[in-house]
Amino acid sequence: MSPPRSLTLDHFTPHVGERLPLVLKEGERTDAVLLEAAALEEVPSAGAEEGFSLLLHVPAAEHLPQRIYELEHPREGTVSLFLVPVGMRDGGILLEAVFN
Repeated sequence: MSPPRSLTLDHFTPHVGERLPLVLKEGERTDAVLLEAAALEEVPSAGAEEGFSLLLHVPAAEHLPQRIYELEHPREGTVSLFLVPVGMRDGGILLEAVFN
């Protein structure tokens, strides 16, 4: 696992629509499609970074719990994200990460 870093919306927007490897369990991975990378509507306070959210689609038949998952980012390498299941779509699970 890599050390924490300051990720921004700009790290993810170029990769919307791409398949990114996601580690489900040790030795088990799948491709997650980055469906959306969007700024949060709230205005950040002075000096604060802008908040954003990510929405990923994982083609999985079973429930995935909310927890920290490792996502392989094309430029940043492996990043750890706290992902929360927020729904189902097209036979898979939607996972969301919020940065604020």
